[in-house]
Amino acid sequence: LQLVDVLEKDRDDRWRMRELGPGGMERRIPDILGFDLPIERLEAKFKMGQDERLYDTNAAIGTLEQSDPALATMMKAHNAHRKD
Repeated sequence: LQLVDVLEKDRDDRWRMRELGPGGMERRIPDILGFDLPIERLEAKFKMGQDERLYDTNAAIGTLEQSDPALATMMKAHNAHRKD
């Protein structure tokens, strides 16, 4: 929930616990497992929606234009060549 609080704090349509329905969290808790994993090597990729359907990428860009205009601009630039 802290992640939602941080990433969606300025959104009117942010995710809420009640969306899980009655008993939703209680049903999920037994299946949630926390763990630590040592990192031996890290390979990073710059992903701006270029592997997603263009419709989905454009929907993400539309949402980000309100909450993170700089990221929306980067996504537009990295997908400008697409015609699919």
